[in-house]
Amino acid sequence: MKVRDLTWTRFTHDPLTIWDKPDIQYVSNVFDGMHRFSVLDRMTGCGFRDTETALRSLDGATFWLRMNGFDVRDYPELSIDEAIVLLKIDAANYCGPPRVRLRDVEDIEP
Repeated sequence: MKVRDLTWTRFTHDPLTIWDKPDIQYVSNVFDGMHRFSVLDRMTGCGFRDTETALRSLDGATFWLRMNGFDVRDYPELSIDEAIVLLKIDAANYCGPPRVRLRDVEDIEP
């Protein structure tokens, strides 16, 4: 399965701040029976927009977040496994059991 094969649902979150543009979130269907991606285009607290992609397990045991303009939908030809590695390489946040550092992965170009 590739990123292009995922089905995305769009949600709009009205801002509770002075910003004009609402936050927009896209949530993928569940793949592998355990995980889903979400992509959020949002206004940061510093006054600039950012796109971030999260990978979450349905049971809430793990959560990975890559920010700074990363949108997994920009890589439609990647397999789901390749997209997960690409997200994890520069993930800014992680919640869950101890993780293995993935910075040495050289198979995928960012």
